[in-house]
Amino acid sequence: MFGADDYQGTAHRRPVLGHAELVARLEALKAEKRTTNSEIARLLSLPTPRITEIFAGTRLIRVDEMKILVDTFGLEGEAPSPAAPSAENLEPILDALLPLAPPGRLSDQSRRALAEALSYGLGLLGKPLATPATVDALAVASRAAVARFRAIATA
Repeated sequence: MFGADDYQGTAHRRPVLGHAELVARLEALKAEKRTTNSEIARLLSLPTPRITEIFAGTRLIRVDEMKILVDTFGLEGEAPSPAAPSAENLEPILDALLPLAPPGRLSDQSRRALAEALSYGLGLLGKPLATPATVDALAVASRAAVARFRAIATA
């Protein structure tokens, strides 16, 4: 609806650590002998049997408890790996760019210009790149990538 609704401000956003992932990380810490159930119980002001229930899957960790554990052990969620662009998104942009490449072996400058132009064109398609874009969006992205390549290659 609004441009701001589509904005993905990820520069300062830390990935969220889910319950299952937190329990797995805590189990790994216990396996490495970096913590114990009794230490976790002490941190959370809970009896040790409650911690055993967490690892058995019969009790969930509350949000305030998660914060304590994350802060104490320096745990953070892992950034999701970006989905690879679909072939349907890459092909039209590459089709537009490849004829512009000089014949023969590519120079470092030409290869860099092609890469930047391809990245620019894909960036115009928005997220997620794994989902095929519309024909119109691909046409615009292809033309923009060509213009970008020409601007970079002649600079």
